[in-house]
Amino acid sequence: MMKEWTIGRQIGTTYALVCLLLAATAAAGVWSARSIKSGLDETVDTTARRLELTLHAQGLTTAMFFEERSIILARITGDADLSTRAAGRLRTELEQFEQDMAGITALSRAAADRASAARLRETIGAWTALHRQLAGMVAAGQSVEAHTRSDT
Repeated sequence: MMKEWTIGRQIGTTYALVCLLLAATAAAGVWSARSIKSGLDETVDTTARRLELTLHAQGLTTAMFFEERSIILARITGDADLSTRAAGRLRTELEQFEQDMAGITALSRAAADRASAARLRETIGAWTALHRQLAGMVAAGQSVEAHTRSDT
C-alpha cells in the first residue's frame, strides 16, 4: 500500500511519525523531571528535617547524661545552686527531646521508622525511671552510691 503513495505523502507521514515520537519523548522527559523534583522535595522537606531532629535528639541524650552527672556531683560536693541549675536544664532537655521525637514520628512514613522512634522513646523512658531512682538516692543522702550506679 505504501508503494502506491506519492513521495510527498511518504515524506509527510515519516515527518509526522518523527514529530509524534519527539512529542512522546518530550512528555516522558517532563514526567521524569517532575518525578525527580517530587522525590527531591520529599528529601528536602521530610528526610532532611527528620535527620536534623534526630541529630538534635541525639545531642540532647548526651546533654541529659551530663546534666544527670552534674546533679549527682553537685549533691556530693554540696553545691545546691549547681544542682538546681542542672536539674532545670535537664527538664528543658527532656521536654525538647519529647518535642523532637514527636516531630520525627510525624515525619516518619515507614512503619519501621515509627517503630524505631517508639523504641527510642522507650529507652529514654527507662533512662528517666533510672534517673528518678538516682535522684531518690541523692535525696536520701546516697550521692556516692548514685554516682557509682550511674556509671553502669
